[in-house]
Amino acid sequence: DDPDARLLLGSLLSETGQRDEAFLQLNEAVRLRPRSAEAQNALGEAYSSFGFTQQAHQAFEKAVALNPDSAVAQLNLGRNLLQGHELSNAELIVVAGHLDRAIRGLKPDADAATAHYLRAKVYTQQGNARQAAVQLQQALSIRADFPEAWSDLGEARRRLLDSAGAIAALERAVKLNAADSVAQYRLGEEYLKQNQ
Repeated sequence: DDPDARLLLGSLLSETGQRDEAFLQLNEAVRLRPRSAEAQNALGEAYSSFGFTQQAHQAFEKAVALNPDSAVAQLNLGRNLLQGHELSNAELIVVAGHLDRAIRGLKPDADAATAHYLRAKVYTQQGNARQAAVQLQQALSIRADFPEAWSDLGEARRRLLDSAGAIAALERAVKLNAADSVAQYRLGEEYLKQNQ
């Protein structure tokens, strides 16, 4: 039995929506290589993609415990912790730590842009619009076609009383994703404020 082949096959099966087969292969990869952060992380990604948030959380925690330097596992654990409910300040600090480790370890790619975007979400929940804007600008410097980041940057700029900056960012978000009702709503609010 080749754990690498099972890991790859399980990940591909997960991406194509074949849940049971994916879990079979990924659990076998974990059984064959129990100290593999990569296998635990892949299992967590599969759990997450099929909506099993708690199982994903457990797998990502195991991946991080096995290899704290795994930037992708840190990112996935941080993303998983942000899902679902409002977090206490103590929980936000834990999430921020995972995302900061992910940011330090990732190359400037889509994962790094996502890590900066999620870090901005933490700053926003902590009421720090200025640092949220910094993180969103970093995300957009990596991935300029990130409509959610443009929308959140518009909101951060609105909170910083930069109406022109908010409108520019929100217009960009709507241009990138015309179906984004949140960005449309935010943009409409800013237009109305300017006309008062």
